[in-house]
Amino acid sequence: MDVMAVTACANRRPNNHSIAEGSESMSYTALIVDDEDLTLRTISRGLREEGFDVLTASSGEDGMRIFSEANPELALVEIVLPEMNGLDVLRQMKEANPAALVIMMSAEHDIDRAVEAIEFGAFHYLVKPFQSANLLSTIQRATEILALRVRVNESVESAKRAYNFGRVSTQNVFQAEDGKRDIGVTGVQT
Repeated sequence: MDVMAVTACANRRPNNHSIAEGSESMSYTALIVDDEDLTLRTISRGLREEGFDVLTASSGEDGMRIFSEANPELALVEIVLPEMNGLDVLRQMKEANPAALVIMMSAEHDIDRAVEAIEFGAFHYLVKPFQSANLLSTIQRATEILALRVRVNESVESAKRAYNFGRVSTQNVFQAEDGKRDIGVTGVQT
């Protein structure tokens, strides 16, 4: 299988591109897994224009290999793939990284598969052919979630530094053998 890959940006920093007009966006890595070369090129071009670092794979096996190596924040996966179907790819991606946002794509209008994909943890299910506006809207929602995760992580780290939870003391109240209450203070190192 032919695999085209663009080196993933290891250091996620804000860039000048934005999916949402006027909002700051981060440079994220997206993996596209589809056996149709035209789909890979078209979606790749659109995502690059939006500031994404893009990786592509033409099979589920290659997609999983790249996913394991690059750990992209976002994946777009075709349901119907040779050898390993997209639902199996989705399951393995979510097992490897439950936080990954995976968007499933298919030309088949199969409600059962769409429901199954969502139950396995897909972020969204797009039916081909889809308008670029629909894809960009879905990607915008996904990047908003990714940006919120970054903000939450930064807030948690900031709180840890500000409140120094390195040493926590607890107070134990127990009854001594003579029946009187005694207070003991125990230091707990975290």
